Amino acid sequence: ICYLNMGIATGLLAGFLLLLRPLLVRTASPRLRLVLWAVVWGGGYLPAWYALFNTLRILPFTLREWITPRTMESELLYAEDIPSYLPACQGDGTYLLAFPGGGTVEVELKLWAVLLVLAIWLGGVFWAACRFQRGTDRLKGTALQGRMLSWEGPELAGLDVPRPENRSVKVRLCRDLPTSFVCVGWEREGRRGIPVVYLQEELPRERMALVLRHELSHQALHHPRLKQIATLALLLHWWNPIL
Repeated sequence: ICYLNMGIATGLLAGFLLLLRPLLVRTASPRLRLVLWAVVWGGGYLPAWYALFNTLRILPFTLREWITPRTMESELLYAEDIPSYLPACQGDGTYLLAFPGGGTVEVELKLWAVLLVLAIWLGGVFWAACRFQRGTDRLKGTALQGRMLSWEGPELAGLDVPRPENRSVKVRLCRDLPTSFVCVGWEREGRRGIPVVYLQEELPRERMALVLRHELSHQALHHPRLKQIATLALLLHWWNPIL
């Protein structure tokens, strides 16, 4: 129930940021937007991260207060930091479902039904993990067949793309990729995972230069790490259509 409540809260926060996106794109730096999304995605599985929402005040409410049931019934406050829309079921009986505005509704719950929901949730987590892993293995197999390029070599020098400040960033030129992307951790130098841009070989030269600059910007803004944070949250909250 705790993680289901966290999934509801994370979905509401993600929806809130999506609504604010036109404003944030104009007023917030890319790094600030990255931090906001990292806080939201991390809140999907780290209860302590909800304390960060108290620092983001939206009009008279903090961001956490905006999505938290504003009610004082003790049944709803089984955890200090996590909004409790769904009750912690202790057995057969009557419980309260809460809504963000503070309204509640009584429902009859049976323990067997709660255990069934738990089994469905765990099955979905396993299904999502297998699906992600299959897709990753398929993409990784294609990407690692690409040629590693040298920043001093003719292919990259001819693109006129400055070498990134992070000198460990590598580039592979790959055939049959569905898209170009940057990934951290598939390849290593010693015991340390390094960032590698996997670049589609079929791209025209001018477009290849633009795509490479685009992927290097993703790396500079630490988007691959954010993607890892988001993926873990998606595994737990596969059932949430907003996420």
